[in-house]
Amino acid sequence: MLSVTLNGLDGTPALRMQPGQSGPAIGPHAFHALGRASWSAQTMLLASGTLRLRGRGRTLAQWNLHVTPNPPPDVAWGPNPGSSEGEWRTRLPYHVAQPYGIASLHAEMVMPGSPNIILRVPLPLNGQPRTADGVATPDLSDNPWAGEDVTARLVATSHSGTTATSAPIKLRLGARVFHNPVAKAILDIRRRVALHHENRAQAARELVGLGQADTVLTHHVGLLLGLTSTAALLGSEDVSDEAAIAQATARLWFLALDVEHNRRDIDNEQADFGVKAAQEAVRQQLEHMREMGPKGQDADQQAELQHRMQALKDAIARKMQALGQHSAIPAMPEMTMQGEQNLSQMMQQLQDDAASGRDADAMQKLQQMEDMAEGIRNATPQDMMQLAQQMQARQQARELRRDLRDLVTRQSQLLDHAQSRLDRDQRQRERDAASRQTDMDEDEGELSSMSTADLLRQLGITPQGSAPAAPQAGPPPPPGMTPEARAAQQHADRAVQHALARALHELQREFRQAMGKDMPALDKAQTDMKAVRAALAAGKDPEAAAAEKKVLADLQQGNQQMRQSMHSQSGKGTVSVLLPMVSDDGKGKGSRGSGGNQSGDPDDEDDEQQQAGDKGDRDPLGRKSGGTHSGMDNDTHLPDNASRERAREIEQELRRRDADRTRPPEELEYLDRLLRPF
Repeated sequence: MLSVTLNGLDGTPALRMQPGQSGPAIGPHAFHALGRASWSAQTMLLASGTLRLRGRGRTLAQWNLHVTPNPPPDVAWGPNPGSSEGEWRTRLPYHVAQPYGIASLHAEMVMPGSPNIILRVPLPLNGQPRTADGVATPDLSDNPWAGEDVTARLVATSHSGTTATSAPIKLRLGARVFHNPVAKAILDIRRRVALHHENRAQAARELVGLGQADTVLTHHVGLLLGLTSTAALLGSEDVSDEAAIAQATARLWFLALDVEHNRRDIDNEQADFGVKAAQEAVRQQLEHMREMGPKGQDADQQAELQHRMQALKDAIARKMQALGQHSAIPAMPEMTMQGEQNLSQMMQQLQDDAASGRDADAMQKLQQMEDMAEGIRNATPQDMMQLAQQMQARQQARELRRDLRDLVTRQSQLLDHAQSRLDRDQRQRERDAASRQTDMDEDEGELSSMSTADLLRQLGITPQGSAPAAPQAGPPPPPGMTPEARAAQQHADRAVQHALARALHELQREFRQAMGKDMPALDKAQTDMKAVRAALAAGKDPEAAAAEKKVLADLQQGNQQMRQSMHSQSGKGTVSVLLPMVSDDGKGKGSRGSGGNQSGDPDDEDDEQQQAGDKGDRDPLGRKSGGTHSGMDNDTHLPDNASRERAREIEQELRRRDADRTRPPEELEYLDRLLRPF
């Protein structure tokens, strides 16, 4: 909307729009008088072009305007929507874009044969983005349509109020797998009454008949009571159809879960309902905060979200306690600590995302928490026993990794010994070279006072007609290692290397028993250790250092293989269900996260700290580098900055003297020949 106010014009102004290079002008737009020589106009801008304001035969103002069109959102499905066999979450990939931002996005699903029943699934977005590509994975397994093929479309509404829908597609809703025939029968009745394929009275009679059969229901008072109370609810004329069907649908879902898992513990069942109710409370609060917009991030709403998340955390703790009351589960302090840490981290990330308006990320964290809560809610004492065994195996594997890192440290010490002997020889050569140079702190005035012969000797050049200069007197070099001391240290290092080889052999045996796998890198380390011992026996430090570097590389590769083996084991079975991975970047994928220390394993954190701490004083093979030449593995000496600067100053002084043509002809001729190659 364009508003123009003009003052100081006696005649009536005219406002015209020229849309682009061609086409007729739009206007003139009508002005109305505000007073004498004062005018006002208001018009809607519908296209880009040049806008001119004219009055009394001349152009008073001109603007080149670009109007961003307000099209409906561009919304489409992403690749591979729906769920495959065995997946209980429904994958809803989407692409949406609009120049003024997307205010909301949801999926509408319709069952074939029931066009009047529409399932709407909100897809949260981070703020109101102009373009967004993502994948929502809601849990629709408790819906009566779970496992069925539906027709689905995406509906997007822009911030400017335009709406668009995607092309309809067919996809399958995710469903949980049930094996118990009684649970399947309950779910079938639930589905038919929820979709109005049969009336309430007929569903009530079927439930009563199911309770009269000789099944698990007749041997469990609690399950039978739940079944008969639901049948009575459906058969009651005092409850409306909508309320009765809604309550019965929810009750029959939990009843089917209890029958499937054959739960007979009242405390356990109460804990299940507590976890589910707490999950739903957190979800409702997130939805409420999203609907409120910017007001949903105030302190009161954040406090309410934190309160509900704490209630979920307490419900999960009660479920864990109920599982352990009636089973001989060994103590698992590690699982308790790691689970508490992962859960707290997810809750903190969820609250941060909600406070920043990142609704999609907050919902993703809630789904991670739901995955963990669902695994715990459906866990049995047998699952907990299996978890205990897996955690004990992981603890043993971590101890083996610590032993392997200790081997790396001790092997690094042997490399330091060999390198120090080589560096001692290197420093002796450097001292011999430095003795032919003058003190590095001489200034330019001292250079100018030297004779040309002395300057050349500073550069290691013997002047013509003179004998080589004797090295200047200086402090005596430190005594070197005697051949006897060198041989004794090499013999001691050889004994230590032999002991490390035996320790590595024992570590390989224990890991094979614990994980059922071999590590080829450690077999190669054994071979390279033999080469180290042979080189030390022959007194060849260069060959020993080279072989020790290979051993360290083999051990580091073996550590990676051991770590990967542990992670592949932790990604299977009960551990991955009850202790989901958490990503450090806050953008986990599924329940496992991405990036950083995803496993939550304290042993991995030790590795990262060790690597970070070694950057300053060790190379990738664990060798000390520091500020000396102890990290070098060659015999080429590169002069430091001070030495190069000193040589440059001497060269400049020689060039200055060569430019002084008052010097003796013999000296000038010699300087010319000396400096000609440079």
